[in-house]
Amino acid sequence: MQRNTDQEKTSSVLKQNGYGGGASQVIQKNGPHPLPVHYKGDALVEERAYFASKQASLENEIKQLKQQLRCYSNKEDDTTRRLEDENKRNEFLQQQLNELKVDKEMVATTMEELHKELSEKKAELRCLQDELSTRDNERASDGSLQSLRSMVMALQKENSDLKIAKGSLYEELVNMESTTQKVDNSTSDVDNFSDVEKVKDEMASLKKALQGAFHERDRALQNLSRLKQHLLDKDLEDQEKMDEDSKVIEELRAICEQQRAHIVQLERALKVEMTKQEESKKTINDERSRSNEQIEDLQYKLANCMNALESKDQELLNLQSALGQYYAESEAKVIGTFQTILALNPNVLYLQDFSLIFVHFYI
Repeated sequence: MQRNTDQEKTSSVLKQNGYGGGASQVIQKNGPHPLPVHYKGDALVEERAYFASKQASLENEIKQLKQQLRCYSNKEDDTTRRLEDENKRNEFLQQQLNELKVDKEMVATTMEELHKELSEKKAELRCLQDELSTRDNERASDGSLQSLRSMVMALQKENSDLKIAKGSLYEELVNMESTTQKVDNSTSDVDNFSDVEKVKDEMASLKKALQGAFHERDRALQNLSRLKQHLLDKDLEDQEKMDEDSKVIEELRAICEQQRAHIVQLERALKVEMTKQEESKKTINDERSRSNEQIEDLQYKLANCMNALESKDQELLNLQSALGQYYAESEAKVIGTFQTILALNPNVLYLQDFSLIFVHFYI
């Protein structure tokens, strides 16, 4: 009964002083001749120091791995943020690219419209040139004007001839009237009545011929005036049309030159925008490739760190379980050894001496 009480006190003292866990196999169970206490304490201290240093090194490695993991995580966050910025920039550049495509399509549409309008203007210009050529040909081949001019000259000559004939007829009429008066005054007979009648008939016919000549002259003068006015009007109309055609041609040439200059400017701007677009695409592709490479590198390093951390955690868990098992076995062996000592000689050690020895053993 006394022995059981002492054993229970010994176990309670060990547990209260915190020396119940962990020791190496330095005491043989139920051994009749245990090793000296200081040898046992030195071996246990060495093993405890080894395990403590091992645990400290593992904890230090785990801290370093965690720090590296945090660094890689921060780098990954920075890379992700940069990738998001690049994606935003890519979206912005893509939007600009779409706008440039729309502008390009608008410019192409405008150029097509300008080409179409230019073709229409060229066709209109060709029509005007053809019309001018036709008019020139008509002028060159129009013999009616020359014939009219020759007719006018002939009428003028005929008019002068008629004037001369009129003068001569008028003189003959005057002479004949004077002759008739002389005949009437000198002869009281009417022996030559038939000759007088003939003269009167000739005078009447001459008057009619003179009136017809006057009528022809007036009609020729009217025709001459009408032809002159017609020629003047036609020349004036042709001159006005030529002036208008020349003005239209100059305006069309100026418009064509402006449109050509505008088309050249648009083509240059389009080439510049296409060059910028190609450079933007190249820059975007380079940045995307570089970001993908950095992300893959960081993911590879992160996976290695995670694997190393998992292996270190597993090693630490194995070490902790081994230490726990070792402490439990050491505690059981120590308690069994002292129980054996107390069983062999209960009066050798008092409880206080036992506590001091046990403390010395663990120190």
